[in-house]
Amino acid sequence: MNLLNMRIKTKALFLFIVFTILSLSVTAVFVIKTSEIHLTKQIEQLLITQAKSLNDKLISFDLVSKELNEYINKESENLLFFKEIASIEDTADRVSTAYSINGESGMSIQFRVMNIIDKKTIGKTGFAFALEPDGFFICYAEKEIH
Repeated sequence: MNLLNMRIKTKALFLFIVFTILSLSVTAVFVIKTSEIHLTKQIEQLLITQAKSLNDKLISFDLVSKELNEYINKESENLLFFKEIASIEDTADRVSTAYSINGESGMSIQFRVMNIIDKKTIGKTGFAFALEPDGFFICYAEKEIH
């Protein structure tokens, strides 16, 4: 193609097409770079949001784990209390049975059980007591009852 032999309109059309293609190429590169920056920012925000969500879940799991550990520790403490209470009940039953077999009166047996209960503590500061089937106190340690 010889530019010198072409007509002016053809030359102008050729230059217009070249500049159009060049400007479209520059625009395409600019759009691609801008889109890349925009997508990078969106991905970064998404990752930050996911990281915060994951962090919140981990904190929540830590709190649940802590609560479970506290519950388990309380359960083991409660288990010890229940064992102590069962031991006192067993002792009182044995004393009551032994003295009933020997022919002692109900008041005498109650007095002996009261002596056992008065000496027992549950945990560090708790104390034992006995109730009649209708809910009235039979005996309790000489401590203030609330």
